[in-house]
Amino acid sequence: MATDYSLERGLPASPEAERSMLGAILLDNGLYEQTASLSHDDFSLDAHRRIFGRMRAMQDIGTPVDMITLVNELDRLKQVEAVGGVVYLSSLINGVPERPSIEHYVKIVKDKAGRRGVIHVARNAIAEAIEHQDEVEEVMPRLETGVAQIQADVATDPFHSLAELTPPTYDEMMTQKKDGVHLTTTIPDLDDLTTGVREEEFWIIGGDPGSGKSAFVSQIAAANGKRSKRVGMFSVEMRSKRVLRRAWATESEIVFNKLRRPWQMTDEERRRLLSVVDQVAQWPIFINDLSQQTPESFTAQAKLAVLKHKLDLLVIDHIQIMEAKAKDEVERVAKISRALRQFAKDYCPVIALSQFSRPEKTARSQRPDKRDLKGSSALEQDASVILLLWRPMKDGKETRDDEIILAKNRDGETRVIPVVYLGHFLRYLPRAV
Repeated sequence: MATDYSLERGLPASPEAERSMLGAILLDNGLYEQTASLSHDDFSLDAHRRIFGRMRAMQDIGTPVDMITLVNELDRLKQVEAVGGVVYLSSLINGVPERPSIEHYVKIVKDKAGRRGVIHVARNAIAEAIEHQDEVEEVMPRLETGVAQIQADVATDPFHSLAELTPPTYDEMMTQKKDGVHLTTTIPDLDDLTTGVREEEFWIIGGDPGSGKSAFVSQIAAANGKRSKRVGMFSVEMRSKRVLRRAWATESEIVFNKLRRPWQMTDEERRRLLSVVDQVAQWPIFINDLSQQTPESFTAQAKLAVLKHKLDLLVIDHIQIMEAKAKDEVERVAKISRALRQFAKDYCPVIALSQFSRPEKTARSQRPDKRDLKGSSALEQDASVILLLWRPMKDGKETRDDEIILAKNRDGETRVIPVVYLGHFLRYLPRAV
């Protein structure tokens, strides 16, 4: 009988399910179609891998598979003895039920193959970690890639018919409430146009230096935190304590500079600040202020945050500060953008801030365009929504005619939304026109 040293080491396997499945196909060629999700590598025994590989090759050229045709094909390739001989091939049909459960056999074989794959990936990661040849930041992505490949391989049929999709999709749509399904942007017109930040969406907020990007995304995080939405913040540019002080300033409407110089606060301002400190502490907002991030480290830390804190939203300040190995700036931003987009699709929506690449002399003197985003081609393609902040100036002074430009809206129209930025309080508010 065919043997395999891997089984002697105790790796997960079910030779019985493999035998029953191969025997069932030999008895009824039509059952082969139910094994479409399998590959020959999913079998634990070398003999079974060879047999199934031959079955697939024969099916591909239209040759029916039965005991006679299979033996003939294996004999032609001089592989009969390698699979245990004619006696072993004949034994495959022994004990096969009258109505074999091929789908059940496939599920068992696929499950055991997936478990062996996990062990293989883990062993490789352990070996790499012990050998110390690569940095841990390089080992981890390979481990994650290996696990992801196993997940994709053992996943159930990724295709869904319209008949399957219709009931849950319709029910989900019709049970949505106007104020209960989305994450707010804090700007009513913007919420109306986009229906807020939704699952799987990747948003980009771009702006010139000093346009209030960090203030706006912090405002969004705070507003959703107050609504008991769980928000993760990657503050690459600012320390967590500064982010917290900004939240205090916004919530208490105390000029931020006074929080940097608390001795200048009046008694009334101190009381007002004290009244919001405990409130803000209760918001379910979690801050990561590690100054160096790569797409790989971000993904690993963000996954952990989603699992541990059950995040509804993730914000990152900002894209261009993240690091990535690349030949140039465009490729670097593209790598980061892809990582953020994929994370949003797999885990929770992401809002990321982006710098502009336009000349400094143009900043705040000309309305920006989404092509002004650094690494714009990748960001334009990946983003679900792109917001551009513009605070125009004239003769060196702010005009107060601030705008949030909805430059891309994958599921709706684009528009310019009038706002006003209250710099002292780090807050954007709607502006009447």
